[in-house]
Amino acid sequence: KNCNIDYFKNNKEIYKIIKDKTKMAISHSKYQHQKMKKDGVPPNKANPCNTLYELAEFLHKRIL
Repeated sequence: KNCNIDYFKNNKEIYKIIKDKTKMAISHSKYQHQKMKKDGVPPNKANPCNTLYELAEFLHKRIL
């Protein structure tokens, strides 16, 4: 919905559709995580925040 695409489960083309937004998503996630750490928010209270961006960065570098 937010990416202006028609999402459906098991879409084999989903990565091709959203890959140009990957760097932006990683950047936003990393910023949110750093902000939570700076503010001293404990991990169990850091919502919406996670470290999934680390996996996304790793995979993105391997794909490109």
